[in-house]
Amino acid sequence: MFIITKYKNKVLCFTSHSFLVSYLYYVKYSTKNIHERNLSYYLLSTYVVSILFWSSAKRHSLIHKIDGVVAKSSISYFIIYTIHKTHIQDRIYSQLFISYLFIVSGIFATFYLSNRESRKEWLTDKHIVYHSLLHLFCFFGSIYAFF
Repeated sequence: MFIITKYKNKVLCFTSHSFLVSYLYYVKYSTKNIHERNLSYYLLSTYVVSILFWSSAKRHSLIHKIDGVVAKSSISYFIIYTIHKTHIQDRIYSQLFISYLFIVSGIFATFYLSNRESRKEWLTDKHIVYHSLLHLFCFFGSIYAFF
């Protein structure tokens, strides 16, 4: 865990870049309906705020609170949209939906674990690992929304 200990904020800045990758995927492959356009704005907002926060990572700061609101809003919108999108499509996509449920479960689990560890002690290795995994599960979930 030496790498995580030495580069705590950098690890989370790095995984935050996955939101930009999701946005670029949207630009290239999305059908670009109104909801996907809104989701892309959420992605860009999440990316910018996440980078700003994790660059200094001061707990309970204004940017920390903004990051929390933006991230939770984005995750909620993505989940609602993707569940609705899958619900109205043919059941051919049922295997994709099962994989999506795995991703959503990963989002909830890593959110819980990250939150639990950060309450014990801010920026521990476990907190960083769980939060990095949260970023990555959100990345895969966002790709699913634009698929």
